[in-house]
Amino acid sequence: MKSLPLIILLVVSVKIVADEKSCWLDPDLVSPTKQLALLRTLQLPIRLDKPEEDARLRMKHGDFRLLGIGELGIIYPGLENMDLLCKVGGRYIEGTSDVIEGEEHAKLMQKFREYAEKYNKLIISTWESNHN
Repeated sequence: MKSLPLIILLVVSVKIVADEKSCWLDPDLVSPTKQLALLRTLQLPIRLDKPEEDARLRMKHGDFRLLGIGELGIIYPGLENMDLLCKVGGRYIEGTSDVIEGEEHAKLMQKFREYAEKYNKLIISTWESNHN
């Protein structure tokens, strides 16, 4: 019986959160990058040793999307305010996941996480300095 109040509190909290639809949970509310920018930046490589240069090049083409990687769901390393995701959008790095397929996969996923964090921090700081 001691856990009943805790369970009720949890259910009520989940209901409140579910009722407050966050824009980053609704793909229709995300401002997409223009199609031309998508096509231009789709051709660009990911250089794991140069996340800031990659971010600058994509921003030059008008692509401000943040990088998301798979863990338990999609996370955006370096992003603290999820509402920014509504303004710039995101793109998921295929092949990242909470399922690790061996040592090489784990090491590569760690490199992508570090890359995404540096990349995202530059996108965020650039966006905020231009829109505040």
